[in-house]
Formats: sequence, structure tokens, C-alpha cells
Amino acid sequence: MQETLSKLSDIEILCSFISLSSMRYALTSGVFFMVFYIVFKTQLTHLKIQSKYPLNKDLKREIKYSIFTLLVFSLSMLIPLNHYVRPFTFIYTYVSDFGIFYFLFSCLALVILHDAYFYFTHRLLHHKWFKRFHVIHHQSTNPTPLTALSFHPIEALIQVLFFIIIPFIMPVHIFAIGFLGLFLFIHNAYGHSGFEFSFLKNAKIYNNSINHNLHHKHYHGNYGLYFTFWDNLLKTRCN
Repeated sequence: MQETLSKLSDIEILCSFISLSSMRYALTSGVFFMVFYIVFKTQLTHLKIQSKYPLNKDLKREIKYSIFTLLVFSLSMLIPLNHYVRPFTFIYTYVSDFGIFYFLFSCLALVILHDAYFYFTHRLLHHKWFKRFHVIHHQSTNPTPLTALSFHPIEALIQVLFFIIIPFIMPVHIFAIGFLGLFLFIHNAYGHSGFEFSFLKNAKIYNNSINHNLHHKHYHGNYGLYFTFWDNLLKTRCN
């Protein structure tokens, strides 16, 4: 992996990230949308959180801003992976360097740290100084899986900052970063799906789709991403 990265130019790395991110978006948000809104729409209507369905203009807007987000994400990842910057990061490419247990621990740590980062930056985006950017995402009051990455470019940059900063703070395997990215895409597609599975309706710790749907509907509270820890602790949970 080390040798492969070192042989790639920045343009090749950028193209790889654009291709990978686009594929992830298609296989998460795209598949969720196909399942819930097209193929099994009739059979799964009873799982819909809000009874109405989005308009075509909403879907087009979500796809447009998601394309911008994918470009911002991909361009931003050139910072830690750039040939000149990478030696100053703690990115490593051989699991044996720190062992399998640290690798697994780092994957869990990244999820927990990212959840905290998202909660506080998300609350910041609801501040009057940043609302003009976050309002793009909240134009989807009845979100769909395509809403998952529908951000203003400034918000997209704030979202990806975690992935840029973390390699300068702790040792992270390139696949651990990839795992967090994939987990984020899957959870975001589910969280914005507009549908809820029966077995997750009463989830206490995991931030289910109902919680985030309420956030889109009412534009306040339920600022968490993966978990409800911070919403419960800081009393921003809304039902």
C-alpha cells in the first residue's frame, strides 16, 4: 500500500477518491433510495416516517449538492495524502506496525471521536452565523437517502475536516479511515432514509432514523450522528 500510494500522482489520487466516493454514494444512498422509493415503495409504505414523498425538484437539488460534496471530500483528502504532507501525518499502511488490536481499537475510536466532532460542529451550523450554509441541507424537511450528502460546499468542508485533522493527531491505518468513511455513508443513507425499521424504533443509544427525521422536520435538537450520548448529556434530545 505504501509503495502504491507513493507511485500515484495527486491527480491520480484525486481521481481515485472521486471514483471511490461516487461508488460509495451510489451503493449506499442510491441503493437505499431504489429499495425504499422505487422497487419496494408500496410494500414498505408502513415504515415511512412522514407520509408524504419528496418532489422531483427536491431530489434533483439533493443530487446536485451531493455531487459538490463528493468533489469537496475528494479534493480535501489530498491534504493528508499529498506526497509532501504525508510524512508529517501518522498514517500507516501495514497493520503489523501497531498490531491488529490497535487497528480494531482505532476503528472504534474513530467512530466515537467522529460522533463527538459531528455533534458540536452540527450545533455550530445551527448558529445564526452558519445557518445560511446549513439551510441547504435543511431544505429537505422530509429527507431521503439522497439527502445524506446534500450540503453547501462550506458545510461539506466542515464535515470533511475531521478526516483531514485526525491523521495529524493519532496513528491511523489507511483502511481505518476507509472504514469510517464507509460507515458514515451507510449510516447517513439510513438516517436520512425517511423510513424506520421496527427493531430500531426504540433504540436508546444508537441514533435511529426517526431521531434524525425529527431534526429535519423541526430544525432543532437531535444533533448527534451515530449515537445519542451528547444529545442526552447536553439535553438537546427532542422526541
